[in-house]
Amino acid sequence: MTTARENLVNRVIKIYGYEGKETLEIAKMCEVLENRPEIDKIIEEKVKEYENKPLDTEEEIEDAEIIYTVGIREGTKYRKPRT
Repeated sequence: MTTARENLVNRVIKIYGYEGKETLEIAKMCEVLENRPEIDKIIEEKVKEYENKPLDTEEEIEDAEIIYTVGIREGTKYRKPRT
């Protein structure tokens, strides 16, 4: 993946997190589609669309505002906000 495409993915990660459906879609496009300037432009337009898309639900807003770390302590999974 080129640096330009990595930057596009990072822009979406900042809004939707690593596992957001939008992030996964852009990452897949960057990995699968040919590396040509016109295709890069299409991906960039899709990223801009996601950047301008308002968050609809309370859950989406909460997920976008808080970055969680996931770990295992004494055999159980836990989530806590990253500080």
